[in-house]
Amino acid sequence: MTNITVIGAGEVFRKRYLSATAILHKKYDLNITDVVDVRSPDLISAELCHKSADNRVRVHQLLDTTSQGLVNLLKSQNLPRQVIISTPTVFHVPYATALLKHHMMVCVEKPFAATRQQVDEFDKVVREIGINRLFLLEYYALEKGLPAFVLANKNSENSQLYLNYLIPKVKSDLIQDVRSKLGRVQRIHAVLLEGSGSASRLDQRSWVLEPSSGGNTLETFYHLICMALPFLGQIKQIEINGVELACHRTTAEWFRQSTGKNTAETLTYAYLKTQDGIETRLVCAKYVPESLHERWMDIEFEHGRAFVDFENCTLKVMGLDFDLCLSLRFKTKYATQFALFAEKLQNSSNPTEYAIFRDALIMTFDIRDKGLKSSINKYDSGDLARPQLWKHWGFDSVIKPLAK
Repeated sequence: MTNITVIGAGEVFRKRYLSATAILHKKYDLNITDVVDVRSPDLISAELCHKSADNRVRVHQLLDTTSQGLVNLLKSQNLPRQVIISTPTVFHVPYATALLKHHMMVCVEKPFAATRQQVDEFDKVVREIGINRLFLLEYYALEKGLPAFVLANKNSENSQLYLNYLIPKVKSDLIQDVRSKLGRVQRIHAVLLEGSGSASRLDQRSWVLEPSSGGNTLETFYHLICMALPFLGQIKQIEINGVELACHRTTAEWFRQSTGKNTAETLTYAYLKTQDGIETRLVCAKYVPESLHERWMDIEFEHGRAFVDFENCTLKVMGLDFDLCLSLRFKTKYATQFALFAEKLQNSSNPTEYAIFRDALIMTFDIRDKGLKSSINKYDSGDLARPQLWKHWGFDSVIKPLAK
């Protein structure tokens, strides 16, 4: 039995972590036994009590929120040394660094760092300690978009591990053959439009809306960079040719009334171009009308196209002499990521996609910095339905029918 300690008892822990580990319990002997939070144990227990299975989770209060305070609590209470860090992003690097240096196995929520300085700091830690005891979560690259991540992954050994979580079962040789036949990438378009009745509810969390936390760009747009970057190559070869940031007017007014502060952006658009001419257009927005809720990525190659449906976690690849469709085996949210984490616990040499996620995070910071140099506009939910806006961003009419 592998017991897990989770740091941070937020909504993702309650609604996703517990459900995911529950379905993995028998196969991987993975079990969340303890959770640490700054709030009182009685409050956390009350939030968990509606699920009888969750009553087995022991709750511990973290009074000293420093890295050393966390280490002291884990040691004094003899908590499991396999730890998932699911706190506000600013705590990820200091907590992960401290736990790694105390020889614990550490899994970190995305994004793993809150600032460029933290990325540099963690880079030094990784060079010193390595990645054998580190696993990074990434909800799109390692789950909702895993079929496409496999298509982009040049490491066949890693690809075969990921392919074990896709259906139908195929060998990495087939993926490499399909990728070779597709030829050079020519264009990438990707969209995450999240309706007010779905994922956007989570993003009224005050720490997400705080400008210092990176807003929509760091919280969700980062997923699109993680998905596109493996197809584009080295970040040094990618130019950021256009960025737009905006905030949802109603949410901005609510946030100002609640906190007295301006809100961070809830919409991010970027136009990227590689030195060899691959064009990429990415847009991510919260609080759109539920009828416009859609999440997909379309990749045009020399000899075919690949379409990723993030809603259904599927990849369809179309070419002259092949037609491939892959989908995620586990439908429960976070189950695939946690299964990969469980495999990492069993075999420390299994992949941790640190380099890709680090480079994607650096590019995300660059995009946001460029966007902040111009004024942040405001939008109403209905604005995103206007055809002229899609034309303004450069999304042509060919892709839209595929998204449906």
